[in-house]
Amino acid sequence: MTPSPILLFLVWGATAWSTLGGGSAAAIIAGVALLVFFAIELRKISPFGVILLVVSLILVGIHYFHGSLDRELLEKVIERAAFLSLFLISLFFLQSASATSALVRRSGEVLVNQPPGRRYLALTFGGIVFGLLMSLGALTLLGTMIRQGVENSSNVKARDIRLRRMTLALLRSFGTIPMWSPITITMAVVLSSLPNVSWAQVFPYGATLAIVYLGIGWLMDRFDPSRKGQAPATGGAPLSGLLPLVLLVILLPVIGWALSLVLGVTLLKALLLSLPFMSVGWITIQQQGDGLWLRLRAMWQHLRTNILPAMPQMRTELSIFAGSASLGILLVPLLDVERLGDLIAHTSMSSGQVLTSSLWIIVLFAIIGVSPLISVLVIIEILPRLPGLEIAPLAIAMMAVAAWSVSINIAPFATPVRVTGQAIMCDPARIGLKWNLAYSLSLAAVLSVLLLVFA
Repeated sequence: MTPSPILLFLVWGATAWSTLGGGSAAAIIAGVALLVFFAIELRKISPFGVILLVVSLILVGIHYFHGSLDRELLEKVIERAAFLSLFLISLFFLQSASATSALVRRSGEVLVNQPPGRRYLALTFGGIVFGLLMSLGALTLLGTMIRQGVENSSNVKARDIRLRRMTLALLRSFGTIPMWSPITITMAVVLSSLPNVSWAQVFPYGATLAIVYLGIGWLMDRFDPSRKGQAPATGGAPLSGLLPLVLLVILLPVIGWALSLVLGVTLLKALLLSLPFMSVGWITIQQQGDGLWLRLRAMWQHLRTNILPAMPQMRTELSIFAGSASLGILLVPLLDVERLGDLIAHTSMSSGQVLTSSLWIIVLFAIIGVSPLISVLVIIEILPRLPGLEIAPLAIAMMAVAAWSVSINIAPFATPVRVTGQAIMCDPARIGLKWNLAYSLSLAAVLSVLLLVFA
């Protein structure tokens, strides 16, 4: 086994220590371990990830020659990059546990084997439950099941309609998760960038928006002309088969909440600290054996031969997240934010108009290939610094999570759209810019109105 998994464990442990009050020493250890990991894995990192890392190093050099590179700036960069790495590593264990679960597989079969009249709502609900446990793995698993379920149909037109409706139900439901779930990269980015905003503040607004988004999607499907003449919902696998998985999804945040009370940290941090341990427990339950000792031995064998060797495969995601986090922090101090504020003041734009413009910038940039991870990080760093504008941090947070949600529904370059396209063997541009265009633009329009009225 290469040293890469050990380095990632060191990143996780040092960042966890820093989260619990370990101070700058813990953050430095995490940062050094992360840099060594990138150096070892550099040749296998995607070009985009390498570019982000190189640009971040160039920005460090620019700050050095400008005399603006101080300890506080470096610590902020390291802490943000390490925290997002902690997030990815913790989520990796949860995804690994769910990927081998027979319960997950059975629940997926229940979802895709629903009658037409109940299929959209079932997959909407399932997309959320599976997305919370498996993240992008949910799109791969359920998307593949959807494709396999329709490809044997002799009626080409009915097959295409069924594929489109089921795919959109899955993607749209998955796309609402970033607005309210504490275990998404979106929430990790936003809350780490806006320390005065908590998940408890975001959740009620985000959950309400998610319900609105899902309602718009359901209405569009309900009045889809292709549904004309559809038979009433009868038969299909009983949805009660999903109950164990739903209970598991509820259990995770409950344990996280209890741990947050004990440790005195936020729910997000408590979840990230506990997810690897809960995931290992889930993997142990999945193993064969009559006694606990046999199951533990089988679990360790599974970890050693399957999960640990797979950890370095996160190299590209880690480089993109760490590079984007560093870019957001290092770039903004080099910009003339005061001049930007003066330009906005001359246009007499209100806070709501600035937030609405930011929303559309994030969405349009996503369509042309700029990840919302980058645009959201940069805009979140800029907005609170604009002179003459009093924009509430919570309003910035809500704009960011909602814009991210719209982006991953429409942008062909967005990872969820690409993963879904691979699973169902369909062009991502067709999914995002054709099938889901009207829905995504409707979401952006609704959000624009809300920002203009209430921000």
